[in-house]
Amino acid sequence: MSLAKKLAGGLRRYMLLCTIVTALVAVVVGLSVPAVTKIPSGIFKNSVMVLAAATIFPSMILLQGEKLGSALKQLKPVLMVILYAYALSPLLAYLLSALISSPDIKLGFLVSNTAPASAASLGYVMLAEGNLELATANVFVLVVLGIVLIPAYLYVYASMMTLSVPVVEFVKPVLAVLAVPLLVGQLVRRYLIRRRGASFISGELKPYLSATTVLMMLTLIFILISRKAVLIVRRPHNTLEIVGAYSAVVLITVLIGLMINRFLKIRYREHQAIMFLTITKNQSVAAAMAACGFGPAVALAPALIPAVQPVLAIAYLHAEKIIKRLIP
Repeated sequence: MSLAKKLAGGLRRYMLLCTIVTALVAVVVGLSVPAVTKIPSGIFKNSVMVLAAATIFPSMILLQGEKLGSALKQLKPVLMVILYAYALSPLLAYLLSALISSPDIKLGFLVSNTAPASAASLGYVMLAEGNLELATANVFVLVVLGIVLIPAYLYVYASMMTLSVPVVEFVKPVLAVLAVPLLVGQLVRRYLIRRRGASFISGELKPYLSATTVLMMLTLIFILISRKAVLIVRRPHNTLEIVGAYSAVVLITVLIGLMINRFLKIRYREHQAIMFLTITKNQSVAAAMAACGFGPAVALAPALIPAVQPVLAIAYLHAEKIIKRLIP
């Protein structure tokens, strides 16, 4: 077995442990090195964007772009991901926000559960051996619908508040993180197919791509958590409220998704494409929305959830044997 396959296998097998250790080290570093929190917001934001793009870039090389059109024709999975992302998830977030005491933090929590499909969603789908073409097509669908639906949800959540939501500004990061890796990844894929053949990508190259995805993901987790370490430690009560409520949203979403998708006879690969796009949220978009006319407390949930989200997503990824028994 090659070194790449051993590394990819080891990272995948111990991904949850690696994520927890990374998170703990990030908290220690964030508390011990004050300079981390003083990094200019522009540099921090750009670094997160680059790492987010790097996380899904390997997935874009594996993506069989020629199958995107046919993926969108799978109406049942496409409809389910829309309903889960823009109906089920916001509803659960609203109900479970009762666990959060502060009205401002509650509003931030609702905003955080409104923007589906995180930058790492496609990376998780790849690692779970889900339908990557369907997942990518659905990301585009969710982004387009979000242009209308996300401001509508914001209006409902903020009720009587006067809002001015810059739609272009909060859609732009999603498009940039997705579009650039997609374009470059597909160009690289076509070049490699001409030079080495499709079997080279799916066989010899795949372990390197899988290992790269996990390493970039861990790096992104480290940067996000170390940046917010002081905030997490100083407000433990609010932190636990957000973590508990968000974990409950993810758990209930997964259980409902398993029941419905099993009843509808949706296959494993399509099920994973649906679920990872539903349970992961785009917190860079959520943070941008939280900054639109809200107070600083509203931004706490978009800051904390990226620290919890990878742990929950990877925990779900580790349950694949159970999922395969329930969803063949």
